[in-house]
Amino acid sequence: MKLLPYLPLMILLFVPGTVHAAMEAEHLETHAEFVARKGYPESMEQWSDRHLLKAVDARVLHVVIYLGSQRGRLYANEQVVMDFPVCTGDRDHPTPAGTFTVLEKDKDHYSDLYGLAMPCFMRLTRDGIGLHAGPVFRTPQSHGCIRMTRESCVSLFNRIRLGTPVRIVAECVMKH
Repeated sequence: MKLLPYLPLMILLFVPGTVHAAMEAEHLETHAEFVARKGYPESMEQWSDRHLLKAVDARVLHVVIYLGSQRGRLYANEQVVMDFPVCTGDRDHPTPAGTFTVLEKDKDHYSDLYGLAMPCFMRLTRDGIGLHAGPVFRTPQSHGCIRMTRESCVSLFNRIRLGTPVRIVAECVMKH
């Protein structure tokens, strides 16, 4: 009879995955833990602070693309909100380094030059460089644009606005 009050807990202990799942739900991985993982930055995984993403004001957001590591980050002021893999320009079609702003957002962009759909296109230059969803190979293979996974691109597209600063930097040393 003394075990009766503990019966629900005992049942949970014997149901595979329930206690672990409950404990995991309480712990959200920090960005520092994500970048400390083996294989980062080569990973194809995206990290985001879901709570901050929901609450952040778009006016404080900016994007940094790291050409050397083929990663991008969305920041709210100086706090990392998202960290995602990218595919930038190859040697013959390099992605330009510098500071840009989002000039145009086109959810259903189509490139006449390349004959390709470029979903969630965010234009950075008048001559066609932008961020968009596309194949991400973790090495520079685009014609100058910054390609992102569909998941990362849609999330970014839905949060940033026209005028959002985007900095593209060559160094692969990233501020954690």
